[in-house]
Amino acid sequence: MKTGSFVLVHLSGPREKFWGLLEQRDASGVTVRGLAVEGFEEWLREIAREEVPSFSPATVFFPLQRVERISLDETIGEAVSLADRFRQLIGEDPRAYLLTKIG
Repeated sequence: MKTGSFVLVHLSGPREKFWGLLEQRDASGVTVRGLAVEGFEEWLREIAREEVPSFSPATVFFPLQRVERISLDETIGEAVSLADRFRQLIGEDPRAYLLTKIG
C-alpha cells in the first residue's frame, strides 16, 4: 500500500475500524487521515445536505500493537468502497474533504 491510498484499518483494544488516507506506515504503526467507519454515513449525509459536518476527519496514529490488518478501500464486484460511495453521492473526490474542507 502506498502513501495516499484509501485504506480501512481494523483495530483491536478496543475493536474499531478507521477509514481514510494512509499518510505513513512503519515498524511503530500507521498514521491515517480520516474517521471511524461508524461515523462515515452520518458525515456523508451531512455533506450531501450541505451542512457543516458535526465532526471532522482527524489525523490519527495507531501503534502497531492495535493494528489487526490494513486493507485497501477498493470496489470489488458489487461491494462498493467507501471512497467510491462518497464519489457517487457527493460527486467529488473525498480526498478534498479529508484534506481541505475541515469544519
